[in-house]
Amino acid sequence: MDCESIPLKDALFMCFDLETTGINTDEDRIVQLAVSYFHGGQVIQQHSQIFNPQCPIPQQASEVHGIYDQDVINQPTFGEFVHKLEPHFRGQVLPHLPPPILLGYNIVSFDVPLFKSELLRVNQNESLIDIPMVDLIYFARWYLRNKPLKLVNLCEYFDVSLKHAHNALFDAKACGMLLPLFYRSGYLAETTGETIKRQTEFMQILEVEYQDYRRWLYRDRFTKELMLGQGKYNGVPLAKVDPGYLSYCLNNYKDIPELVKEAFSHQLNG
Repeated sequence: MDCESIPLKDALFMCFDLETTGINTDEDRIVQLAVSYFHGGQVIQQHSQIFNPQCPIPQQASEVHGIYDQDVINQPTFGEFVHKLEPHFRGQVLPHLPPPILLGYNIVSFDVPLFKSELLRVNQNESLIDIPMVDLIYFARWYLRNKPLKLVNLCEYFDVSLKHAHNALFDAKACGMLLPLFYRSGYLAETTGETIKRQTEFMQILEVEYQDYRRWLYRDRFTKELMLGQGKYNGVPLAKVDPGYLSYCLNNYKDIPELVKEAFSHQLNG
């Protein structure tokens, strides 16, 4: 049985998180990498490593994750350590369990591209990390669109302990703890393959929605009704928003997308 056919509750998840020198996935460097293995909803193994990025860590980055230049002086570089990471992505660490599914929060847009940049920088094949992955951010954006969506916010919403946010190991573990809660809430499918398929569908719809409306509007995930996506009417159906507020937005915000202007104007003109 391939890993995508496995029921979600039986799959092995390798929760993955990075702390970095910044948010540029092409140029910034990894300063901490952590994986936390979950099986049956339980942590079964954890690993964390600090790296010397071979460049100064910007103060603003250090203030986020708490890793400073003096902390990395005697740590290995990514290139020196990468051979120890290979068994994780090749499913060799826990061979008695199914091949791992990569799990994280915003890993599709950030962690994985930055990791691939580091692989290329040390002449390693970037496909090392090309394994099935589930990124909880897309399910949060879909089902919890009108709520704060930082990882720490989700942990508060689901009552998951996250004592040291922006520490890669604690963030990775938090994702593993959120997974069964997302499943019980009906956000995830029965199998990993179905979940990944659902994720792809959500990603495509969310991308179009953002191109059309930015953060101003979105469609209710069930009724398809247009909803306000930001401001004091966040989460309120467009049809129920105070007309004065819509007029104010149209008159004072010059960067409103054309489709949003049309929707607001149509609502005002009834």
